[in-house]
Amino acid sequence: MATARKGSSGNQTALLACVLFACLLGLCGKVAALAPDWSHWYDTVFQHVDTEHGMPNASVTALAQDGEGFIWVGTQDGLARWDGYRFHNYQPRSQDRNSLPGNLVFALHTDSKGRVWVGTASSGLARYERSIDGFVRINGISQASVFAIEDDGAGGIWAGTWGGGLNHVDPEGRIQV
Repeated sequence: MATARKGSSGNQTALLACVLFACLLGLCGKVAALAPDWSHWYDTVFQHVDTEHGMPNASVTALAQDGEGFIWVGTQDGLARWDGYRFHNYQPRSQDRNSLPGNLVFALHTDSKGRVWVGTASSGLARYERSIDGFVRINGISQASVFAIEDDGAGGIWAGTWGGGLNHVDPEGRIQV
């Protein structure tokens, strides 16, 4: 007899839980129906940008956002910084030691200080410096093709190269191969 009471009590509890759940679902539907329709107050803005808008090349190879909010776009023919309105392009210039070291950008990375690091296909690693609106080239990387860049968690970075393995750049800019 006691077993039968337990079973029916369990069935009643399960039935009560189902009824409460159904009521909760109905209430959620009514609350959602009462929520204001904000769609007329905003437009979802997606803008397709390409070479017609100032990008150096339409083939994007890397993306990063720096500490100031700029979007950096690596391409097969240079680097572009997007400010939300227009692109500022960076290209290699043989007479300018602060220019982008190579035109094919394979990797971009923003470090813990908000600085952008650039890995190129054949010209190594560089770091963007706001004060000169240019790049500081990192000499001594084991191989000129830098395909990946990542933080080390202590203020330095790791640079992955094609055929030259990993290189560590410490916070002072010294390289350990």
